[in-house]
Amino acid sequence: MKSRFESCALVLALAALLFLTAHAQQVYAQLSIVIDEDGVARVSFAMDVGEGVTSISLAVPPIAPTIEVSSNTSIEWLCENSTLYIAAPGPAKLNITYIANATLEDGVITLSIATNNTIELLAHPIVVLLTLPQNIINVATLSGNWLLLIFTGPATISYTLVAPQATTTPLTPTPTPTPTIATPTPTLSPALPQATPTTPLTQSPTPPTASVAPPVAIIVAVVVAVVVIVAAALIVLRRRASQKVAS
Repeated sequence: MKSRFESCALVLALAALLFLTAHAQQVYAQLSIVIDEDGVARVSFAMDVGEGVTSISLAVPPIAPTIEVSSNTSIEWLCENSTLYIAAPGPAKLNITYIANATLEDGVITLSIATNNTIELLAHPIVVLLTLPQNIINVATLSGNWLLLIFTGPATISYTLVAPQATTTPLTPTPTPTPTIATPTPTLSPALPQATPTTPLTQSPTPPTASVAPPVAIIVAVVVAVVVIVAAALIVLRRRASQKVAS
């Protein structure tokens, strides 16, 4: 009987301690949500807690196994129904990260944000926001075409993903090489005599000279005349010789 009473007393004491030491939801400076190229929303924020047990209502419903709590001191924590309980032996600085439990329907992802604090939303270039929060503080495009959206909650953000556009590198026209024509150095060479076309000599056929044989009668007459002359000369010479002897 006594042990049962002690157990009940211990439970009541722990419940009272939890009630007395549990603080209301701590106000964190800023909630950061990063939506990557897969459409996954990663939530992170930093805050300070005091000694004892602190309950933190998570602004975006978490996927419990993805919750990570880091601190500058040893702490214990527990998450139940989107409420994070932190047990710290003294003041502690916390960094809390997790993946948001978003809903997906017909290719549209919806994220519910239940806080009045400032939210910083970073969206990958292929993320297209289908709805925008009402209390927008600032909008900017960062390096790499990431979208930065700063607003105050609460808000419901719906978005989808589009196929990334192919990035084409502009073609740089390659200059057409100009052919360098080498100018030949003139080389003096002896001028060759210009061949004058010669008219081929046409050999005129020489008419054959006809050898006209003298008639036989003429030859005979000449011979007879010569004989007569010689005979006459001999007769004359003999007479002169006879006359010389006679005288």
